[in-house]
Amino acid sequence: MLNRKKHVEYWFVALLVIVTYIDVAFYWLDLPEPEFLLLAWSFVFYVLIIMWIEIDARGRENVYLPFEYGFLVYIFGLIYIPYYFIRTRKWHGISWLIGLVVLFYLSYILKLAIYYTGL
Repeated sequence: MLNRKKHVEYWFVALLVIVTYIDVAFYWLDLPEPEFLLLAWSFVFYVLIIMWIEIDARGRENVYLPFEYGFLVYIFGLIYIPYYFIRTRKWHGISWLIGLVVLFYLSYILKLAIYYTGL
């Protein structure tokens, strides 16, 4: 049976592929972008990253977990996400952050590729 961390990762990848496909397909077919979907995806992306950090932090001994850890991570997530990756993964944490930014903007990157290739 899969552990909870893997479940969050699989949901993250599945939703990323679905939202990116829908957004790029709408752009390619010259339909208006589904603004609600993109707004909801921004929120879901944030929540899934925070859920993954909460689960990942439980397995690490170098991360202090106060009682209200989950609440604090959701409130201060934009500050805590870079801190967590750099603290737990040292220099590899920077590549994780760059990867997260690329994943967040993947649909925009693909739309730029479609625009510049003339498809």
